[in-house]
Amino acid sequence: MKHMHIGIDFDNTLAHYDHVIRLIAFEEGWINDSNKGNKRTIRDEIRKLPDGEQKWTQLQAEIYGPRMGEAKLFDGVSNFMTECILRGVNVSIISHKTQFAAAEPDGTDLRKAALGWMEQQDFFSSLGFGLSHENVHFAKSRAEKCQLISSLECQFFIDDLPELFSDPKYPSHVQAILLDPNLRQKMEDGILACCSWQEIKKVIFYG
Repeated sequence: MKHMHIGIDFDNTLAHYDHVIRLIAFEEGWINDSNKGNKRTIRDEIRKLPDGEQKWTQLQAEIYGPRMGEAKLFDGVSNFMTECILRGVNVSIISHKTQFAAAEPDGTDLRKAALGWMEQQDFFSSLGFGLSHENVHFAKSRAEKCQLISSLECQFFIDDLPELFSDPKYPSHVQAILLDPNLRQKMEDGILACCSWQEIKKVIFYG
């Protein structure tokens, strides 16, 4: 276990935004208060509106930037990270995140916002997850993210986007684990779909 290296995505894998997305969409009048959907269903609803794609891009700039502090840590992450610490497992966070949002090129530094949120969640504290800042990597593109996953020699990679694992540049020797709370995705062979972090911990450490 001491030589195991697990890579983890950031947005919608560690940081949970559904409640923030719902709140902003309601504040903007894009959904009504009876809409209790998750990110995907609210995104699809917004995209049906006039200039829907622009509205969705604007919302993403908000949640990943000035309202990053409202995100929550996914349930089960703390227990998973504690298990990694106890077993001496190396963990890297590898995120496809540009420095600034396309919708707000002069706006909030998205990478600094993410690091600030991680600090608030005790990712870097010795009393928390004890992660080094050097273990956090931001990629400008999906291709660069795939390259990092390979060059950092991860044995597992955990992400919420199946598109990453179907990318031709994704390293096939790295075990793909999809976090899909609703288990709606139809997975190809070789990809493990889990509905929670509790299940991910079981698959990696007790499977």
